[in-house]
Amino acid sequence: MRPESIRQFEYFYLGSIALAVINLALAATETATTFTSMSGLPNMAEPGAQTGLGLALRYFAARKASEVARWLIVGLGVLSAFRLLFLIVMLGFLIVTHAPTPGIIWWTLMIGIVSETLHMAAIAFLFPADAREWFARRGIGIREHEEIFS
Repeated sequence: MRPESIRQFEYFYLGSIALAVINLALAATETATTFTSMSGLPNMAEPGAQTGLGLALRYFAARKASEVARWLIVGLGVLSAFRLLFLIVMLGFLIVTHAPTPGIIWWTLMIGIVSETLHMAAIAFLFPADAREWFARRGIGIREHEEIFS
């Protein structure tokens, strides 16, 4: 049975990924236009790979108690913190300059801020006492049965 904090991590992390996908869908026409003008073809492989990596890390951290996945998520969280800061600065710039904000830009900024905030909140659920115990117990359980697989 997984502890409550691991379940909460999974809900917040999946919410973050879902919002990132929605954000990508909102900006897809502009993104496709930009990528098409640069390379001649719309390139959506990078966002797809990021989503796949996020789902794989979620699976290994929340279902398999992988310490490696947990720390990779924390590392990506550091990048998310920088992205969150960048999004807030961009939003502040738009507000301070009284720039006319087209709907798509405004919504992608807001959804991006919420998505990155959910990502940071999800990481916090990887470190309560019950989660640390669960990760430690899984690691010990695997080491106890190594002789079966050797």
